[in-house]
Amino acid sequence: MQKVKFSVFSDIHIDEHWTSDGTDRLNAILARAKRENVDFIIDCGDFGYPSQIGRALDTYNNFEIPTYHVLGNHDLDKATLDEAVKAFNMPNEYYYFDKNGFRFIALNENYCRVDGEDIPYSMGNYFKMGEYRDYISKEQIEWLYDVVMSSPYPMVIFSHGSLQLEDIYGDAVKNREDVQNIFRKAHKNGKRILMCLNGHYHVDYMRIYEHVCYFDVNSATMYWMSNTHDKFGEEFHKKHIGACHTVIYNDPLSAIVTLSEDGSIEIEGTESSFYMGISKEDVSGNSCHNAIKCTPKIMSEKLRLPIEL
Repeated sequence: MQKVKFSVFSDIHIDEHWTSDGTDRLNAILARAKRENVDFIIDCGDFGYPSQIGRALDTYNNFEIPTYHVLGNHDLDKATLDEAVKAFNMPNEYYYFDKNGFRFIALNENYCRVDGEDIPYSMGNYFKMGEYRDYISKEQIEWLYDVVMSSPYPMVIFSHGSLQLEDIYGDAVKNREDVQNIFRKAHKNGKRILMCLNGHYHVDYMRIYEHVCYFDVNSATMYWMSNTHDKFGEEFHKKHIGACHTVIYNDPLSAIVTLSEDGSIEIEGTESSFYMGISKEDVSGNSCHNAIKCTPKIMSEKLRLPIEL
């Protein structure tokens, strides 16, 4: 029976805007992946500002196990699309690869759609575009259709934002229905999409929708909140100006995922605790994602999707 095993993490935010231990977190994730003898490692976005994390990028890009990136919105805060793709050693902003009888597809939903034109995120331009952001480009949708419909293998999709909305996010992929329609047609034609994995929301969450397992990969580093606080101390907040919007996990979170051709999915997660014992409940105000509990973990789970759809 064909199997594949991979390590996945997201939203590590290595740059010191948030914390000072991003490189240590990355090294721990890589060490775990090596111990688990995975086939590859993938980052679901918000790895860090490319211009500020050269050493960490070199470590990741040149690791002894194959490594892959998905572009996150913050990866494009201080870089153009071309600069980020080059720094992350990506074959393209969106791409696929086949391994052990499975097809893995990485998408880029970092586009704004203004008057029908798809504008890529670049140097933080999306901050001013509000309702126009979080699109997969039309060109990419056409590409995705061809890649999915031509696949001889079961498929896994990676993105930074969610491809399936349940009224818990305000910023899921806007044209996700275009993707869902591709999935529906694929299933009718005997194609199998097993999983869609994303980051972005810094939560630990899973649901099954129309035969597909959707898995939100928690941040490797922290939970983000709309309100601010100063509970980490003056020196910490001076050095890490974004930390005032976060509660931080003591340990880096990642997951080891094993897929089998019979539709079995096994997730081996991670459990941690909050830095200085400060949780979301200790910080007053509302958070962006109140619908899901703030927790310093990635779940462990075993399930089996039906082979016949």
